[in-house]
Amino acid sequence: MDGKKGLRVKFKNLNFNNLLVFTAVFRSNSMTLAAKELGMTQPGVTQHIKNLENLLNVEFFHRVGKKLIPTKEAEILFEGLGQPLETIDLALYKITQKDRLFAGSVKIGVPIEFGNTMVLPKLAKIRSRFQDVQFYITYGLPHELNTLLVEGKLDFAFIDQYQVNPALTTEIVFRENLILCCSREYYGLAGQYKKERKFFEALNYVAYQPGEPIVRNWLDRAFGFKKMNLKVAAYSFDVQGVAALVTSSMGVGVLPEHVFLKLKSEGHELYQFRPKVGPVSNPISLAYLEQRYQVPLNQYVVTVLKEMLMGK
Repeated sequence: MDGKKGLRVKFKNLNFNNLLVFTAVFRSNSMTLAAKELGMTQPGVTQHIKNLENLLNVEFFHRVGKKLIPTKEAEILFEGLGQPLETIDLALYKITQKDRLFAGSVKIGVPIEFGNTMVLPKLAKIRSRFQDVQFYITYGLPHELNTLLVEGKLDFAFIDQYQVNPALTTEIVFRENLILCCSREYYGLAGQYKKERKFFEALNYVAYQPGEPIVRNWLDRAFGFKKMNLKVAAYSFDVQGVAALVTSSMGVGVLPEHVFLKLKSEGHELYQFRPKVGPVSNPISLAYLEQRYQVPLNQYVVTVLKEMLMGK
């Protein structure tokens, strides 16, 4: 009974604002970013965390250089607070009719080309309606975005099907058609086109990364060619880099359809290798850690982006 009485005394002295500040710091791993999100000073945020730690006699964050690393106790508290705080936040919004729900920061990870073309213009539309929302955009390759998500440094990210960490929750939100192409000049040097393994193994390729997963997947899905002996002339992790190498006649590469069409509209003469049956597409998934996906603002932004990307 004495233990339960002690807990009741602690809960009675608990400041609700301490919990709100704690969740902001936990999500951002930063006192400074949490202060910006909440419209507070950094010392004010630090004091809230100290007050909560002193009240509960628990340490929630370790400092490693300039980074904050949540303790196990912090993870347990954050997981327990997620749904209750979300419910309270929504309730306050409904009874006050204020835009509390639509204020704060959202950290989003995107591939460069897909982000610039498909995501950023839609974020601009959201921002035009809700002026108190601030976006932090991080560009990266799939494995980089996976790492940032797992470390809690992003609220959500858009990742293609080839590299998704199994710890993440994913949902396909867009399918981009992929085009295997080359310049007309290179096509003229490649010899008579045949949909045969020997023809494609004689070509030079421009790939995104060693192992050539995107090129190999395209050839497999388009023609059923597996375990190809590919001659790779160059690697470029960037879509625009691959596009530049393809248009410079270095070899054959895979480009998103919207990039391929843009290059043609700009006057580049390109040849498209067409698959036997239908287009080859690359599913783009929305990815996030389930325990991080508790903030109403994040959920609203995700919902709107999904509707826009899926054409609803």
